[in-house]
Amino acid sequence: MTAVAFSPDGRHVVSGSEDKTVRLWDLTTGHMEHVLDDHLHGVTAVDFSPNGTAVVSCSMNDSLRIRDLTTGEVNTLPLYESFQLRDGTKVCHTIEGDFQLLAPEVGISVYRDGDWILTDPPAGACWIPPEFHDVILPARSGSKACLISRSGLVVVVDLTTVDP
Repeated sequence: MTAVAFSPDGRHVVSGSEDKTVRLWDLTTGHMEHVLDDHLHGVTAVDFSPNGTAVVSCSMNDSLRIRDLTTGEVNTLPLYESFQLRDGTKVCHTIEGDFQLLAPEVGISVYRDGDWILTDPPAGACWIPPEFHDVILPARSGSKACLISRSGLVVVVDLTTVDP
C-alpha cells in the first residue's frame, strides 16, 4: 500500500497500491467494497472529497482519476488541469503522481518540491522547514495541513493562525 485516506465520516478508507489498484474499504464491516483498477502505474496518492461522495486517485506518469461514488462516473484529469466536484471542491492535478483538493471557501496547497504552504485564494503562506522538504503523505483540510516527513516527524499547520 502506498497511499491511504479516511472518508470524512470515518466509516470508509480508500487505499492505493503499487499494483495499480484503488480499494474502497468499509470500516464497519471490514470488507472491501470496490476495487478500481484503471491506473496504468502504481497509485501514489488517494483522497475522498470533503463530502465523501468522490474518490480521487493519481499515479506517476498517469492521469488523475475522479470517481463519483454515487453515480459510478469516472473523470480523468490531465496534468496541470483542474475539475470542480459537486460539493464545490476544486481538484487540481499539480504534479505527476500528486493532486490537491481545494475547498470552495479557502484551501491550501502543499508544495512537495518547494519550501512553502500557500492558501488559495492567496491570503497566507508558511515556510516549510528543511526536514519536511521530502514530505510524504501531506493531508489537507480547509486551512490546515498535516505534514509527515520520511524521518517520522509530524507537524500540523493552521494558516489561519500564521502571522503575516
